[in-house]
Amino acid sequence: MGGLPWVTMNAGIRSMVRSLFWVKIAILLFFVTTSTMVKRPFCRAICPLGAIFSLFNKSSFLQLAWDPDTCTKCGKCQVICPVDIRPDRNPTDPDCLRCLDCTLCPSLKLTTVFHRQPFGAPGASPAVQATSARLL
Repeated sequence: MGGLPWVTMNAGIRSMVRSLFWVKIAILLFFVTTSTMVKRPFCRAICPLGAIFSLFNKSSFLQLAWDPDTCTKCGKCQVICPVDIRPDRNPTDPDCLRCLDCTLCPSLKLTTVFHRQPFGAPGASPAVQATSARLL
């Protein structure tokens, strides 16, 4: 992209432009247009780092925990997510980059594999959980 002004302003550089330049321009236009329709198309489809991250999402030490008792299914976590996934449906989604932006939603929390129930006992109300925490 930085070479585009040089190509338009300098006739000597314009004469050096060959087919590879136009291939690069086509790739650039492809990603710019798909970015208007899909969040982060390069990260989701082509980035090798994202592919490596996706291999380890299910076995990661850090996990996302979802609390169905407090979730209102509002979709706030999907709006916040930079790759437009629903962590409440699948907290170990392979597309997840573990940016942890979705933890701004009160129904999602970062936890480890050793802490199985970060929200307390399943099905217990928050008031009961607070009372039991004070007793312990």
